[in-house]
Amino acid sequence: MTDRFLDRFLWHASMQPRDDLSSTPSSRSSSPESRGRESLTLDPWQEELIEEIRQRFTGGSQTILEDIHERVDRVLIDFVLTQTGGNISEASSRLGISRPTLRNRLRQLRLNT
Repeated sequence: MTDRFLDRFLWHASMQPRDDLSSTPSSRSSSPESRGRESLTLDPWQEELIEEIRQRFTGGSQTILEDIHERVDRVLIDFVLTQTGGNISEASSRLGISRPTLRNRLRQLRLNT
């Protein structure tokens, strides 16, 4: 996952949820991945995330969720800690998790505070 992708991910994650997602019949895709389900209009960061997942899937990865989750957590936690001046209490509040959970995740990711 590139830094450019992660920067976009964080920028888009901070934006309000989109209300213009389309699931009209004309927007349905005929690709094998989406056959039988409604197709949504994706933001560029979502398309890049799907491409990253696709590469891992076709590469035979057995830990796709864990790998992506760890990479996103690293960037997200680092960003929030930077924005809160390293304040664990405020960062955990902004992330919606407890302080002990944040501290445990920091240890797991080997991130310094």
